[in-house]
Amino acid sequence: MKNLLFFLVLVLLLLSACAPNHYYVFEPVKTDRWDNGKAMTQSSSKTLEGSLSYSTISYNQINFELELLNTGDKPIVISSDNFYYLINTDSLFQIKALNINERAINPDDMILKLERERYSEANKHCILSSCNLLLSLGDLASSHKNETYEERKSREKEEKERQEQLDNDQKNYEESMNNYKSEIKEWENSLRKTTLDPGKSVKGTIHFKCNHDLFGDFSAVVVKTEDESLIFKFQKVKKSYKR
Repeated sequence: MKNLLFFLVLVLLLLSACAPNHYYVFEPVKTDRWDNGKAMTQSSSKTLEGSLSYSTISYNQINFELELLNTGDKPIVISSDNFYYLINTDSLFQIKALNINERAINPDDMILKLERERYSEANKHCILSSCNLLLSLGDLASSHKNETYEERKSREKEEKERQEQLDNDQKNYEESMNNYKSEIKEWENSLRKTTLDPGKSVKGTIHFKCNHDLFGDFSAVVVKTEDESLIFKFQKVKKSYKR
């Protein structure tokens, strides 16, 4: 028993030693201001001013908070189709030959995709619910006068199991619908295609697909309009977990 405990403790120690003790975040190469704890970098052109901060990163997506102000005298169309994430730029931000240019995820495309998935799942649930209702009505219409004790117990067991399955399916369906609702709301709060009038500003989250294996030490977010571009420069910073 002691040998087994010693072996388990040894395995746990080895696993903890193998666990990563660091993580990476993305910080502006030059911080121009702070906003509610977030370091922001700024960029400007003749008719557009912008501020950008790193927000979050997941296994396949990196997100930034972008704010834009139209300083010109004409409306400007802002669209995620013109936002780009440049990976593997060097410290001088001269684009390398193997640079990867990732266009931002279009929030409206994601909303449409999620709405279609939600509609499809709701339609399937409606069909299954109708079928189960017909089965229940069929059971009510059936006569059970001549069934034996064993047959009655078997039928009651089947009815109970079916009801439990129905309750479980309904619970899963409601959770799925709530998840769709939350995801759609998140994308609705993203920076979507907007006509920015003179003197007006807009703010929201922009999203990019990402591959951690392709991250260089430096990267840049580029916001393009019809005539101009803003470049926001970032660097990958290694952080240690507090133990």
